Amino acid sequence: MSKLDFTDPALLDALAAALTAAGVDGIEIEQSSRTLRLVVEGKTPRATVRPHAGHASAADIITAPMAGIFDLDTIPSELPRTVRAGDILACLRIGPVLVPVRASKACTVTRCLVVADTLVGFGDPLFDIEAHP
Repeated sequence: MSKLDFTDPALLDALAAALTAAGVDGIEIEQSSRTLRLVVEGKTPRATVRPHAGHASAADIITAPMAGIFDLDTIPSELPRTVRAGDILACLRIGPVLVPVRASKACTVTRCLVVADTLVGFGDPLFDIEAHP
């Protein structure tokens, strides 16, 4: 997946429209230090966004497909867990909407990198995996 260009006005308009529809009142993005701050209904949700440091390669992790609150309540979360491509590992909560986080390939999910109910940003690492041949 390619990186988003937050200097593109069309991308910013689309992002603003999607976040407004999800009930987000404000957003702050600072790429150099990987800061992301969303404001929902006038309150700042708990947020922890970490850099990708400490991971061998992008092939060994599953990342967030978009910004949202990391939700493990709807999915069995016992690890390690063997999954198939397309299986739902967790959800991202954006207002009343749950967006599934899916395995991109058959793998064993070895570790969850994010605490439940934490705000994550697009591309943030969520799970360590071991791919199946």
